Amino acid sequence: MRVMKFGGSSLGSAEAIRRALRLVEARRVERPLVVASAFDGVTDALLHLADAARRSDAEVLERGLQQIRQRHLATLRHLEPDALARQETERALNSWLVYLERELAETFRSQRFTARTLDSILPVGEFLSTLVLAAALRGEGLGVHLVDARQWLITDSRHGEARPMLARVRESARAQISPWRDRGHVVLTQGFVGSDEVGNTTTLGRGGSDLTATTLAAVLGAEMVEIWTDVGGIYDKDPRQFPEARRHAHLTYDQASQLAQLGAQILQRGCVAPAAAANIPIVVRNTFAPEAGETWIGNLEMRSGEQAAAM
Repeated sequence: MRVMKFGGSSLGSAEAIRRALRLVEARRVERPLVVASAFDGVTDALLHLADAARRSDAEVLERGLQQIRQRHLATLRHLEPDALARQETERALNSWLVYLERELAETFRSQRFTARTLDSILPVGEFLSTLVLAAALRGEGLGVHLVDARQWLITDSRHGEARPMLARVRESARAQISPWRDRGHVVLTQGFVGSDEVGNTTTLGRGGSDLTATTLAAVLGAEMVEIWTDVGGIYDKDPRQFPEARRHAHLTYDQASQLAQLGAQILQRGCVAPAAAANIPIVVRNTFAPEAGETWIGNLEMRSGEQAAAM
């Protein structure tokens, strides 16, 4: 079993999503657990909308809502699911957009702008993206079950920086996810979002989909976490800006944690710990060039075994 996490940079367009779909399809025999972020740039757009609501800027709100609506509907149509799946997904997307409009209207009215307010708005990006991905995966002939992450990722109540409660998560994930995987489904869920013990929506901080993926792997005993992004591993500097950047082929858990603490943007701070505690390797790969190298985080002996099995 492996967990495949796709960040926003891997979900920036219909063509990018098709690449992600092919990667999932290539692993279909393993029935992977797929964790998805919001489409590239959508979380920032939602943050901008929340601020516009606080400032009572109705023009920005109307324009921003329309852009988010059009982007997701257009991406769905470009991915060409069958007519029934498209209609059902459009209805579900519209339901979430109505919810978003209602939450923004409440912020507009009250002008309250708290971490709890943001936790009601920012995760909408993940719910929209996973609806589109589920329809696209089914269009590829995969049996897919979409699980609302709030049903299994139980956290404390620190809005904006919540942390999973592992004992509760283990129990909930086994109840909500394992049965579907046992039936042969690819399970798809949202990153970044969870809920506290009384059902309030929480978020794990920016980049929190990484923590979702490693937590899910730890509680269900996955063999590997794959972090799919737009660079082939972790580098000593940003390879998109510095052609001379050098890739780390292997990092220990401690080294990866230190890099995340120092601000390396590939991994969220704190996401390594669940994988390290369960001795599960994390592999960072490039969605757009899977063959272009990777960074392996964890035990080198386990990497050797993985490479031998792939031959």
